[in-house]
Amino acid sequence: MLHKVLVIGYQNAFQNYKDLLISDVLPWLRELTGIDLYETVDATCAKYDYTDVLLCHDDELEGRRIAYIYYLVDPSWEKKDGGTLDLFNTDEFGQPHQIVHSIVPLWNSFVFFEVTPISFHQVSEVLTASKTRLTISGWFHGPSLPRPSPYKEVMPLMYHPLDKPLEVLAEWVSPVYLDVGTQSQIREQFESESQIELPDFLIEDKYKLLCNDLNKKVNIWERRGPPNKRNIEVAQPDKLLPLPTECHSLFLSEPFCLLLSHLTGLQLTSHTLNLNPNDDVSIMPESNNTPCNCHGDWYRWQHGGYTLMSDSTSTVNGENAEEFSLDAKLFFNTE
Repeated sequence: MLHKVLVIGYQNAFQNYKDLLISDVLPWLRELTGIDLYETVDATCAKYDYTDVLLCHDDELEGRRIAYIYYLVDPSWEKKDGGTLDLFNTDEFGQPHQIVHSIVPLWNSFVFFEVTPISFHQVSEVLTASKTRLTISGWFHGPSLPRPSPYKEVMPLMYHPLDKPLEVLAEWVSPVYLDVGTQSQIREQFESESQIELPDFLIEDKYKLLCNDLNKKVNIWERRGPPNKRNIEVAQPDKLLPLPTECHSLFLSEPFCLLLSHLTGLQLTSHTLNLNPNDDVSIMPESNNTPCNCHGDWYRWQHGGYTLMSDSTSTVNGENAEEFSLDAKLFFNTE
């Protein structure tokens, strides 16, 4: 939520405004909506400046029944200035799907809507640096509506790593990261800080070829939501060019999981790792029978893209799996 709350110094004027909402607006809303609203109202003044935005949400909280916005914007505000109130429809799962109506801020206008489990809305990005989106907003309260059970997303399937020869790492990964001594140093830092950044990870020639393929004007991307959780573009695997496809299979392979195990000390492979006191790494031939599963996608992040943290459960062959052990990202800063 990227907007700033303005502390109002004119307490008397603000109190008069709240009194007006209760004495005049609330009875009108009761008659108009048929909702038995309580004699309470919340009010907050919010200031949205250039690039500020409020992401998709439903406003649901115990007792909120009518949300309202009173606009104090510049009278010259236009649609091109952004800051619109965008209203979403929902899909078959009750999740926000598409924007179906956008309300442009208008000086001295009062907007309201009923708060329900599907009242998804957002404030779009303010696109003007010369104007401020100033509002007084809040909620009228009443008896709570029954809520449906929370929707649980179907998480992507996790797969056992692909079987590839160990030598494939030397075709892709910079030699420095295949050195046992370097791996030991990285592992020590990772165990201390729980995160690590590895510059120039891929061999330069491979990296340049991948960037070139990803920059080609091929319709491989599709948007993934729902907007209250994410707004990103994901590559369709069957439309990837051969080299990105090969790279993708490398990242989901047993040798790559083994390399990540060496770099982190985590058990990410079905092989047994022997990390002895001298920090040397050896691979035992026997399997430790520990399930090892992985998943990966190509994402394209552009202006307006985001993903929000949420509780999730992965599945393996339709069954709940253990929590994720490691999140790994490789960046391609293409044009």
